[in-house]
Amino acid sequence: MPVGKVPRVCVLDPDADILRDVVATGRARRDPAWACYHTELHVVGEEDASFGLIGGVIGASFAVLVAEELFASGCEILLSITSAGQIRPVGTPPYFILIDRAIRDE
Repeated sequence: MPVGKVPRVCVLDPDADILRDVVATGRARRDPAWACYHTELHVVGEEDASFGLIGGVIGASFAVLVAEELFASGCEILLSITSAGQIRPVGTPPYFILIDRAIRDE
């Protein structure tokens, strides 16, 4: 594998909706230097304004594994963007929720 660094900003896309769209429209290119456990990192944008995108990272344990590899490979900011249903209504959809803590039972 070639030596390389991932973009400074990376995004986990558990549903892979974003990834499918940017790949289908030719706005992403696969990073040949990424080698993390059955995942592919795609780079979206240009050198000075790009971000890394990994689809299908489902589950906290797997997300942590991928996150550790991303940070070890040069990522400084990691976002996870996904869709979800409502447990308790807090507004009229669509809206964004910023998660600031996790409740774990696994």
